[in-house]
Amino acid sequence: MQTAGTNIILNTVKRKTLLNYFNIFIIYILALVLLFAGVSKIIAPSSLINHLTSAFGFLPGTVIISIVSILPLIEIGLGLLLISSLYKENLKSKRKIILLITAFLFGLFLLYSIYGYIIGLKNDCGCFGNTVKGDFGIEMIIRNSSFFLLTLVAFFITKHGNK
Repeated sequence: MQTAGTNIILNTVKRKTLLNYFNIFIIYILALVLLFAGVSKIIAPSSLINHLTSAFGFLPGTVIISIVSILPLIEIGLGLLLISSLYKENLKSKRKIILLITAFLFGLFLLYSIYGYIIGLKNDCGCFGNTVKGDFGIEMIIRNSSFFLLTLVAFFITKHGNK
């Protein structure tokens, strides 16, 4: 026979377990998006090069090439770190930092999508190389907002002890 106190403890354990699974699910989604975007940019960088050249024509070509070269590595690195933080003990304690960096990156993508929408950019953003068309508009803002918010949710779940 269970008492009221036992039921409260069991419900708390179930809630923490569900929250933990939800957090893992979010982290996998974010990692897969980052890995897919990074690999797509490496395979087909021309879309991103063309877009950055048209959006930031005032930047020297070497800066644009540097961004196109470094951004996919950052995305792939963060994706791998997110997945590794679920399994490697030495990275579990760093997951909050990894999620903050990921939130910062998605925040930059969100600001960039808002900027592109405001100034009226019409071409493909090159976000996913040539595999997924990414036109500037409300859809892109919603997509980037979703990734940013998912990252914050995973951060706060992790922060409050549900690793």
